Amino acid sequence: ILDLLWSDPMTSEGCVPNEVRGGGCYWGPDVTEDFLRRHHMQLIVRSHECKQEGYEFCHNRKVGG
Repeated sequence: ILDLLWSDPMTSEGCVPNEVRGGGCYWGPDVTEDFLRRHHMQLIVRSHECKQEGYEFCHNRKVGG
């Protein structure tokens, strides 16, 4: 769970290391679906960045923040 909290969603499938930050990864909608199913959850809420509209969703509205 820690990697998910410090990583960022991406539009393509899979999971790749975040070479820019030197830690964490970018994860795709397939990873979101698997994580939510395994942990019996419906939504991942991330809130460590300010968004222009206050919040935004991705991965079919299953990741927000």
